Parts: sequence; C-alpha cells; structure tokens
Amino acid sequence: MAKYEGYCELCDLEAGRIAIKNHIMKKHNEGKHECYLIRAESVWKSSPYWLLFCAPKTSTLDEVDDLLRDVWCECCGHMSGFFKGRYDEIDMDVRLSYFKVGDTFRYDYDFGTTTSLKLSIVDEMLSIEEKVQLLGRNDMPEYECTFCDNEADYIDCDWSSDAFACEKCHEEKEGDFDWLPTANSPRMGICGYEGEGMGMSLKFMDRADKSNKSVLGKNLLAEIEDADDLDDDELFQKFSQLLGDELGFDLMNMSDAQLVEFQNAFIEQIGLPTAEGLREADDLEMFLESCCEMIPMEEEEMQQLIALGELDKINGYRKFLNHTVEVLNDLTSDELEGYDFSELYASYELLNQHEHLFARGDER
Repeated sequence: MAKYEGYCELCDLEAGRIAIKNHIMKKHNEGKHECYLIRAESVWKSSPYWLLFCAPKTSTLDEVDDLLRDVWCECCGHMSGFFKGRYDEIDMDVRLSYFKVGDTFRYDYDFGTTTSLKLSIVDEMLSIEEKVQLLGRNDMPEYECTFCDNEADYIDCDWSSDAFACEKCHEEKEGDFDWLPTANSPRMGICGYEGEGMGMSLKFMDRADKSNKSVLGKNLLAEIEDADDLDDDELFQKFSQLLGDELGFDLMNMSDAQLVEFQNAFIEQIGLPTAEGLREADDLEMFLESCCEMIPMEEEEMQQLIALGELDKINGYRKFLNHTVEVLNDLTSDELEGYDFSELYASYELLNQHEHLFARGDER
C-alpha cells in the first residue's frame, strides 16, 4: 500500500491523498453552505494517517474537536486544544471564518500522552449539509505480527516496545504485553485507545450553558439519596459507579491516567463553580476561604511529579487553578477584600510558566 493511499467517504473512490482532494473539489463541491476543506495529519511526517473533512465557516473549533475525537482520538475523555505556533492556544469558540486558505494550526488531544495533529486549510468549497463532515481518509495500514508472518491485530502500548501480534499470538502472549487493538489512527497504541467509536467520550457538557451541571450529572446525582451525608471520596465512588454503568465501562480496569481524567470529568458533571452561581447559592465566603487555604505547589514538588511521569495530574491541577482564577477575576473588589490569595497565585504562575510541558507530541 502506498503511503498516502485512501478513499472518498462519499462514493468509495480509492486513490492517493492528492487525487482524493481533487476528486472532492470536482465531484462533491456543491450546495449552499460555504465551507473550508481541511486536512488533518500527524505532526510526524512519516505517519501514514490523514483525514480530509469540510467544515462550514460558521462552525467553531469546538465542532472540529468533536469530529477529531470521534474519528481519531477519543479514548478516555482527555482534554484537548488548538494552537497557533507552539504555545498560543486558540479558543474553542473561535469560528472557522477566522482562518484563510493556506493557514495551518495544531490540535493536541491529551496533555499527558499527547497526540498532536497538523491541520491545514486546503481550499474553499460548498456543501449540501451544514455540519463538519468527514470526506476522505487513508486506508488502514497493515502491520505484521512480530512473532509470525500473519497480519497484526494488536499493538503493545508500552512505549519501549514496538511489538505487534496477530489474534493467535495475542492469545499466547496475552500476559506478557499490554495489548491494544490496532487502529486506523495516529493514536493507536496510546493510553486506552481502541479505535474509532470505541472510546468513552466524556465530552457531554451542555453546549448552551457550560456553567450549568449536565443533564446526565443531575440525573445521576438525584439517584444518590444520601449525597449530603457522604464525604467527597464516598460521593465520588457512588457517582463513578453510576456513571460507569451509564457509559458502559468498568472503572476497576482503568489505568491511573484514565482515572485522573475520569475524576476531571466527574468534577465537570457535578458542575464547576461560577461567580454568579456562588452568589446565588450563598457559597461565596466558603469558596474564598478554601482558596486562601489551598495547599500551594512548589517547584520541587512539580519536578518530582514530572520525573514520575505524572503530567496528567499536574495538568489537571493547572486547569483547576486556571478556572479558579477565572472565577476570582469575575468577582468584585469588595467581595475579594480581606482575603489573601498569594499562595494560590504563586502556584498558578508556576504551573503556567511550564505549560509547554503539556503540548508534547507523540510519534505514534
């Protein structure tokens, strides 16, 4: 198979990447909705993976994020972001009309075991449907079993290994490696990725008002009758069981990194605080006091966590601090009077000085 061979999603034409692009512009460039044709590929030039999709100029990067998660990236509900240059993050609410043909930018999924993609605005086109839509992609690469000559169905997710296994060898060596299914994605073999549509997408916050608790979160919390009498760990355990049952996965078999991301999703489901919400619930004083009592993160502690490979944990704390600072910025000077947030801001500045650690690429 040639490196860039693929097919059109609309009519099953098989051809190379450039030919598929030209075919789309010639045969499927029709409709009333003004769109961009966008190419997604790994930042690593040796990668065989690519996508071509169209997106209305009125759509947001948040909608592009949905497609990239659904087709290529989603495994455990990790955070993601778009970047111009190395570290300049682009807000998810930015519309594609912000870009022009020829622009390139980066998409990162998971700020611990990162999958980095290069996105290119290839051309302008028309579309019948007003939605972000996959139009073409590469053929599934073929991988050979490390232990025999058969086609591989599994890959060892240990970064120090490049082992592949067919179904038979996988059964024989199941306990010797950390196997994941092979997949048509640059995320293959990373974290808990099992292929398109296999991930447990935890990105289900209400788009109309992300400051509100999600419907699913509200419904599940309503099932915990004694929630007010439980401490945080007990509440998390009960809620996790219900959410796990709802989404169809086993929390007991999740990795530590997956559990960190799940806990972040749990916090989102409960509902992150907002200045307005704190005022309405009369919880503002308690929130401000907890901010003053927050245990700071020192440089030495952060370096120890980095050495242990705990980037997910550090980045989760950084995102939490960023949100907390956003809430504080929304409060009035009278509401903040008398409180000392010096340690909180010291940790906030320390972690954001090192935000480049959370934009690392991965060769797979």
